[in-house]
Amino acid sequence: MRIFSKRLSYLLVAALLFLLCISPLAHATEIGETEEPASSPSIINNVNPPDGRLLTENFTLISFSLGIPLADTSDISIIVDGRPIDPILIQYMHGMVFTNVSDLEDGTHDLLIRVWDREMNLLQEYNGSFNVRLSLWGDSSLKADNIGVTSLYLSWTPAVQSLGYRIYGNSILIGSVGGNTTSFEATGLTPKTAYHFKVEAKRSDGSWTTDGPVASATTLPEDQISPIIDSVTPGDGDSQTANRHAFPPDPCQR
Repeated sequence: MRIFSKRLSYLLVAALLFLLCISPLAHATEIGETEEPASSPSIINNVNPPDGRLLTENFTLISFSLGIPLADTSDISIIVDGRPIDPILIQYMHGMVFTNVSDLEDGTHDLLIRVWDREMNLLQEYNGSFNVRLSLWGDSSLKADNIGVTSLYLSWTPAVQSLGYRIYGNSILIGSVGGNTTSFEATGLTPKTAYHFKVEAKRSDGSWTTDGPVASATTLPEDQISPIIDSVTPGDGDSQTANRHAFPPDPCQR
């Protein structure tokens, strides 16, 4: 009986130790198997223009993709340089929110976007900026005239405050002129060849535009070269004695 009691005591102690050891393991396993809560979806995505983007026009499209249904929002605000865009001008289509701003000047512009839920709680806010460097060209155009076999004449309307111009033919630099010159004669061209010309202007900071006017033209084939007249008979100012009867008279006129 004593032996049985001792064995029972040993068993109880062993069972107690087992429970004490297995409990933390079970708790740790339970914690490890617990699923982490799903992260909330991003609300404002793919903002255009991206932060730091350089633009060369004063009419700028602003857009972003909305990560939740529009019905789950109460308000969307787009603010440029502290000035809110009129909500009437903010459009939504196929998950995209877009609007535009115009009359932007050269420099850096701040962009702030905010989205609220139906309870007017702020869901997400975007802070960024973009830079504007206005085009020097405006409505300028490039024209090709006097097209020949191996040459033609280019002329363009001037860019604003240009310090010089570069002329490209089929993406190759073929010449440059000063800021007060708005024409260029392209020579050494290949006969019967299509050319795409472009003119770029030099800015005051030394950089060059990339949105200059373009024009296309095709040089004439070699067989359309004007004939060269070496001599003319009779010569200019020569006197000639004409024979009125050099040819037989017409019998019908008798």
